[in-house]
Amino acid sequence: MKNIIITLFATTILFTSVNILSSSTVITINSLKQHREAFYYLNHLRTFAGLNFLFQNDYLDEASLNHANYLVKNRVFGHIQDRSLSYFTGERPIDRIYHVGYKSTQIIENISSNAKSYKESIDGLFSAIYHRFAFLDFSISEIGIGVVFDKSNMRQNAFVYNMGNSQLSKLCLEQKNGCVLRKNLQLPYQEFISAINWKKISNPKVVVYPYANQKDVPTSFFQEDPDPLPYHDVKGFPISIQFNDYYANNIKIKSFELFDAQNNRVNSIFIDKMTDVNQLFKKGEFAIYPIEKLNSSSYYHVRVTYILNNRFFLKEWFFFTQNREHDEKLITFFNFIKKSYDKIQA
Repeated sequence: MKNIIITLFATTILFTSVNILSSSTVITINSLKQHREAFYYLNHLRTFAGLNFLFQNDYLDEASLNHANYLVKNRVFGHIQDRSLSYFTGERPIDRIYHVGYKSTQIIENISSNAKSYKESIDGLFSAIYHRFAFLDFSISEIGIGVVFDKSNMRQNAFVYNMGNSQLSKLCLEQKNGCVLRKNLQLPYQEFISAINWKKISNPKVVVYPYANQKDVPTSFFQEDPDPLPYHDVKGFPISIQFNDYYANNIKIKSFELFDAQNNRVNSIFIDKMTDVNQLFKKGEFAIYPIEKLNSSSYYHVRVTYILNNRFFLKEWFFFTQNREHDEKLITFFNFIKKSYDKIQA
């Protein structure tokens, strides 16, 4: 049976007004340290993949911290808050960021719970393909991170990441009535598109993960919610390629192959927008899942051929997997998450 990583992903372009209850936040020294390290580690992964640095935003920090506090205090998971529970600050991510003063029509939120450290949290989310694509989004420019540890049980914690586009937020602030539904035509469409494309223009045309020559890559995939492969038992860490839709049209993958250190082709399952059972992949997002767990302390070779804008391309790169000791620690961590989740569901 596959282990379970209890994380979700949400993105929305709507907001509603909500009645906000006051909340207090339990911040430990460890929380502050983990917040700082998470910020730099995530930016390390993004920039080495070729994407822009995400700047810290106080409003997004506050909204993330509010939700992390809600999750830990109520012993719950997920993006939706229940107004009947304590520390409620908004039903959806967009409600919570709008409440603290961040005006936008779009937000991306990633969550992990009960991680031992910022690294386990972020590595776990990168092993989950939908969450990986969120972290590697081409249009975002800033981030807020909320980390809360329960003082009585440090393994009870939450890491919340809210990511946004500063140009879109600025555009919303400039509007007389703030940002409302685009269908009501109160947010200028061309200005909206310009804001969305602001960072896409300066980002690369193609991003892969693991990135070229990346070291310490996990060997295993742990089940994601929603499950991208509910009818398959796959064990290997997913490999992905994303195309920047500002530049890319008419993308067609001809082959997507993974080879081990002996140059043997690794048996994998391919997923794209057409085959994604949850319909969360975008047009330019592709991934393969190795059927078996990758070898520890080894290197792998990825080879992708594709047609982009009617031209043929070949992309190849290598990455290196983590050692067996790291593998065992990660498996122990995910087993802990599964037990915690089962206890809550009982």
